Amino acid sequence: MQTNKEKNRIKQLYRRTKDSGLLMKYKTIRKRCYSKNHDHYKWYGAKGIKVEWSNYVSFRTDMMSSYLEHLNKYGKEDTTIDRIDSSKNYNKENCKWSTRKEQHLTQGGRGRTK
Repeated sequence: MQTNKEKNRIKQLYRRTKDSGLLMKYKTIRKRCYSKNHDHYKWYGAKGIKVEWSNYVSFRTDMMSSYLEHLNKYGKEDTTIDRIDSSKNYNKENCKWSTRKEQHLTQGGRGRTK
């Protein structure tokens, strides 16, 4: 039987694992928008798309709960961040989590995923 200390350690490891996935999503959207060397910059930064979260903590505050919900339902590989209106910036009101299939359909079958 696990002690409370062991249970807490497992919970912390689980949360860090989930948090690191969210952090990677944040870093990816920032690279798309601000790194001219990123493969997808032409679809984001070059078109003026910005990330309105000033830092990871604000992104995490807005998106973690819905991220965990989607992640638990669809898994890591099928949890992608999607802009509701592709002409607008990344922000809480314009972002949601989608499966790759959902995202592909909203992109008109262009074959790229966010």
